[in-house]
Amino acid sequence: PTGLRHHFRFDNSANLELATVGNNLVRGNLPGVTPAFAAVAGPIAGNGAVEIGTGSLYRLNMDFDPNGPVGATRVNRFSLVIDFYLPTTGVWYAFHASDNDGNPTHSDWDSFVRPAGTVGLFRTGYSQYAVPAMQWHRLVISADLGTSYKYYIDGQLAQDGGPDSVDRRLSLPSLNGANQLMLFGDDDGDDAPIRIAELGVYDRAL
Repeated sequence: PTGLRHHFRFDNSANLELATVGNNLVRGNLPGVTPAFAAVAGPIAGNGAVEIGTGSLYRLNMDFDPNGPVGATRVNRFSLVIDFYLPTTGVWYAFHASDNDGNPTHSDWDSFVRPAGTVGLFRTGYSQYAVPAMQWHRLVISADLGTSYKYYIDGQLAQDGGPDSVDRRLSLPSLNGANQLMLFGDDDGDDAPIRIAELGVYDRAL
């Protein structure tokens, strides 16, 4: 689809950073943590996945120009499409960091699954629907900051986070700044391992 800039399927167990479109991922970890990335089964035969351990994360150089209203300095229009699996219940999971500018410990991250299974962030609110663990789901975070910020789960609108603010916390760093999106980690190593079968990063709101 139009606007797809980076895409990953995690089918190559020997290279779990390989992109099918765009830049490869780069492994990262919190200080003092041994990186943990393991090839696991995906949702169907031939569709592999990766399990990212606690304290580990991926980094992606997005190479996005600033977008949004005239004068914006950060990335305000984007979408993340994530096929994910929660191995257990009653714990926190994290999907991405937006305003950390490449520093995983700068602040808490910016999209979560709470122990109750609901998806979102305090700033935007959490979905009423709780995603069941031990099943594959598709999350779409669709952002057009200043206008809308929405979460879709398995094709249904799960939470309308409102317009939020241009160039603020929910915007992503642009090519003119840190240029780095961090994924599937957290700031203090208390979020659980998560499994990811597919990731798409778009430069527009889907």
